[in-house]
Amino acid sequence: LQPIDRLYSSVARNPGAVAIESSAGGDATGVVTYSELGRAVAALAAAFQDVDGAPGSRVAICLPNTIEHLLALLATYAAGKVWVPLNPRNARAEFDAMIASTRPTIIVDDASTVRGLIAEWDGKAPMRIERGAEEAQIIKFSGGSTGTPKPVVQSLRCVNAQADGIRDFFEFRGDDVNLIAAPLTHGASCFVLPILDMGGRHVLLETAKPPAVFDAI
Repeated sequence: LQPIDRLYSSVARNPGAVAIESSAGGDATGVVTYSELGRAVAALAAAFQDVDGAPGSRVAICLPNTIEHLLALLATYAAGKVWVPLNPRNARAEFDAMIASTRPTIIVDDASTVRGLIAEWDGKAPMRIERGAEEAQIIKFSGGSTGTPKPVVQSLRCVNAQADGIRDFFEFRGDDVNLIAAPLTHGASCFVLPILDMGGRHVLLETAKPPAVFDAI
């Protein structure tokens, strides 16, 4: 099982269900159905493979909690690549160190570029990549409380086990809604696949101010 298969199964089961709702207030506010999500992710993944066709290469994503961020994350999985999350609030020196240690071949830091690539590659699909369970899927960085932040590699097996564990522990269902207020670059991303696996909905908040949280709820 590749992590992106969790999305594909829900697209097949209930294409008209809402997968993402954005309360970000930016250009991409609104709702995205599973059918639309699957099509957009496929197009962006095909674009990523065109830029770099090597399986397992790294894609660094530095965006706030927007639809484009979630699209890029899922497209990274669909393209058979490794996700490197970069918090937009990091300092330049931290960015430089993180990029130097992970060596991504693609860096996504502009929402308009994501939308442009999806429009350009609309209707296209990526080549199916079967990656091994012990291969890297995510490279996150430690908090740096005891020194410089260090890269932590999570294997494909780890990502799948985490998704299964969270899904089963919380007993998620297709009518569940997950409010993503914390940054996708951190722990909030752990809930992306379990919710999509069950056909639930993610609501994205770009700015987690109390009034925005209450409005989203």
